Amino acid sequence: MRSLARAFTTATVSRATSHAPLHETESSASSALAAALRVVAVIPARAGSTRLPNKPLANLTPDLETKWTVIDAVVSAAMDAGELDDVIVATDSPDIAAAADAAGAHAVLTPADLPTGSDRVHHALRQLHASRHPSVRSLAGVVNLQGDEPFVDPHLIDALAAELRAAAAATAHSHASAPDIVTAAVELPDGIAPPDLDMVSVVVDHASRALYFSRAALPAAAPHADTASHPSPPPFLAHLGIYGYTLPALDAFVAAPRPWIEQREMLEQLRALYLGLHIHVVTTTPPNTLFPWPPIAIDTPDDLHRARSWLASRNQPATSGGPAPASITS
Repeated sequence: MRSLARAFTTATVSRATSHAPLHETESSASSALAAALRVVAVIPARAGSTRLPNKPLANLTPDLETKWTVIDAVVSAAMDAGELDDVIVATDSPDIAAAADAAGAHAVLTPADLPTGSDRVHHALRQLHASRHPSVRSLAGVVNLQGDEPFVDPHLIDALAAELRAAAAATAHSHASAPDIVTAAVELPDGIAPPDLDMVSVVVDHASRALYFSRAALPAAAPHADTASHPSPPPFLAHLGIYGYTLPALDAFVAAPRPWIEQREMLEQLRALYLGLHIHVVTTTPPNTLFPWPPIAIDTPDDLHRARSWLASRNQPATSGGPAPASITS
């Protein structure tokens, strides 16, 4: 598989392997370098879901008289993000591609048999490079937006894109602490654990670097834990399925086999940890009423009904944007 990091003329340089050279000198300010680098969103959207076939084209509007599809909503959220240079939809369906183009994204047709959304993102970027598409010039990284999560907050997309630019600039100056991947998590209210909301736990260190992800509630309390020393433990963190990859990290991720921890938990982000990649976690608080809580991913007809019901409760069509959440912490 051809390396994205070697293919693109980019300022992202792997700390382990020499990739494309910088076109800025090391004396340049990191902030200026970061501003010159591009970040794109790629939305993998396949047609072949078994539980809800062709779900990217499912209509979200409660009255069903107007049409606002799942892919329309995801593209709109990405386009509302001010830190992205382009929005790309990677799909195996000409119909989804046409809808993405109509929504203002750049659609790329990819094979149907790619095993994961990350593989679809990687394949789309390789195709764009092969065609010399301007979107992939000076690319710092890519934000992978889930094609079945229509209510993603554009401010969260911006936070990840900014982290990617900073990481690419830091890596160019040999700052070993720069992350390979950035993702997001939400602080849960007291007494609520991620599995209570059908969400995934993430545990981070003092610098917000991910230590582990699990479908179990982590950290777990030992039977005889010393609660007196920590009467008010920090809240659980629930992972949000949005990722930003540097190009070397995406190369390494898609090239690696699935380790046993990924297969056991069925969480592909564990592959990145198994490879030793640095995952930085941006934390936020539960969203305001502009976004559903818990988050809604459209995987089944019941999920689609929940999304329509939530939109009906707001008495307005699906939309994105709005004020920023209470806090986003890098």
